[in-house]
Amino acid sequence: MSTHANAPIPAASRRLRWGVAAAIVTNVVVNELLATTVVIGDGTVAELSARYDSLFTPAPYAFAIWGVIFATLLSYAVVQLLPSERRAPIYDRLAPPLIGVNLLSAAWPLVFQHCYFAASVVVIAVMLTLSAVAFTRAQAAVATGLYSRWLAVPMALLLAWLSVATIANIATALVAMGFTGGPVSPIAWTVILLVAATLIAGELAERYHDYLVPAVVAWSTIAIWVDRRGDEPVVAGAALAVTGILVLHVLRQASWQLRHRRAARPSSHPRPWPAR
Repeated sequence: MSTHANAPIPAASRRLRWGVAAAIVTNVVVNELLATTVVIGDGTVAELSARYDSLFTPAPYAFAIWGVIFATLLSYAVVQLLPSERRAPIYDRLAPPLIGVNLLSAAWPLVFQHCYFAASVVVIAVMLTLSAVAFTRAQAAVATGLYSRWLAVPMALLLAWLSVATIANIATALVAMGFTGGPVSPIAWTVILLVAATLIAGELAERYHDYLVPAVVAWSTIAIWVDRRGDEPVVAGAALAVTGILVLHVLRQASWQLRHRRAARPSSHPRPWPAR
């Protein structure tokens, strides 16, 4: 237990942390209970995604990963409110981007369901930026050795999926606006996007020794293969190929983390999630 566990939490920190919890709960409620079941505007998110289907859109089952993301975010919301974490400064640093990304995530379905596709791209791009800020701050905290890698799990999952979702959102918006790729075919554009997503995920994996980001992106690319293997063999083949590359990143970084933990002295091990 932290030596400051019994110290009163500063008022500013208390407001930030309860703000994080409220934003996360709002995000979960809106997305899980409203956006997927209630028709607001021109249809549900799933219906509109199917109506303006792009080659980059993964099979519908891929979106179930939101359940995992929400579960980790809710767990984080609880942990940062624990008395033992009152004096851990990282939660205050993570609060602003997390509040922003969760509130925007709650607003995004409302924008998308009203077919304001250009605006939805702007919203999700800001979400992606905020998630990147939260991810880098969490990774920097983990690198100090005072926090377990569990701290960065919600941020890694969120950043990885938003990377894919942003590209898919842009592709859907372009389809809705009648853009067919210009001089480049939709198939070629999709392959380019797959390569770009893989390069980004690979760079994050190597820089931060993180296997969750490439794992989540691989989850989406294999879902693209599932959705396109019957009608677009080129896209399906590219999706399968980049999935293999991403899996290699996953194995490489998982192996690195295992070796790193074995080499660390027992006394240097941080607590499972919170600060020591």
